[in-house]
Amino acid sequence: MTSYSVLPSGPRPTVIATWPGEWSDHSVKVTTLADTDQASELAHVLTRLSEGAWDAAAWLDTYSAIEAGLTTLIDQLRAPADKISEIHLPEGGYRHTDQWSFTDVKGPASGRTARVRERDDPRPAAHDRRRTVL
Repeated sequence: MTSYSVLPSGPRPTVIATWPGEWSDHSVKVTTLADTDQASELAHVLTRLSEGAWDAAAWLDTYSAIEAGLTTLIDQLRAPADKISEIHLPEGGYRHTDQWSFTDVKGPASGRTARVRERDDPRPAAHDRRRTVL
């Protein structure tokens, strides 16, 4: 499982991802945002998504649905658009999609991440392409 946190680095906070390795933890920069609260909310949403995906993929046979949803989310975060549209995870053909694990993954994948993006950097659209490096 990957956990996400905020590293204050100068005037702009950086969201970092950390996951366990065989001998030590590994970390990588995910993105830098203009607002600390926004970075904290994004880190929280991504951590919840990772926790839910970890559990759901291993125990509920929903890995391919979650992978498709994450791919859609990443593509939207990389795009210059100001808003992320809701991501719908398909429920057909998977076991236990009514369990808390799958519904926990569906929540962060849809609503909260979109709100994070809407409040992103208030600079003009010409600068939007540099905002998110996920």
